[in-house]
Amino acid sequence: MLQQILKDLWVDPELLAELDEDMKQTLFCHMRQEQIRRWDMWDKQQEEECSLRERKALQPKSQEKKQSRVQFLMGDDGEPWVWVMGEHADDKTIEEILEEEAIEKARKQAEKETEELRKNVAVELTEMIDFNQRQIEEYETVTEKDEEYPMDLYCTVDEIREPSMHPVSLDINGEKDMRAAFQEMTISKVI
Repeated sequence: MLQQILKDLWVDPELLAELDEDMKQTLFCHMRQEQIRRWDMWDKQQEEECSLRERKALQPKSQEKKQSRVQFLMGDDGEPWVWVMGEHADDKTIEEILEEEAIEKARKQAEKETEELRKNVAVELTEMIDFNQRQIEEYETVTEKDEEYPMDLYCTVDEIREPSMHPVSLDINGEKDMRAAFQEMTISKVI
């Protein structure tokens, strides 16, 4: 019966209820020893398979696929190194870690927004510079046109004297002569 229990690592609840405490403890100790024995056997088998694979890996095979391996950092005791958060005096609390993560996330968001703002400002400045350049070009074309026709504004002394050489007859009773006189006077004032 004990051999069957150790083979299956399972005890019928009815049988377990019939045993006293010392017998239960002894049974569980034997079951635990069997678990450890099985684990040791499995572990040795894994090591043998691993060493066999390593020997095969040392043999040159051109078409064999490479296999990746994970090798854990080992502690002083030969077991895989583990770190339990919060055990060391310098470890941060979860609140501190979350706060640092939130600060880092906010910093990255601010950098992103700043970069977007820089891009927008650069685009606006480029548009303003282009607009100002167009205004300057338009102003220059207008001033060039004005510079081409400055002589239209001025006239020579001979052109001014010419109308005064023709005598103006003033006929007080005739409207035609009166209009001509007024036109002549307004032309003289403008010049």
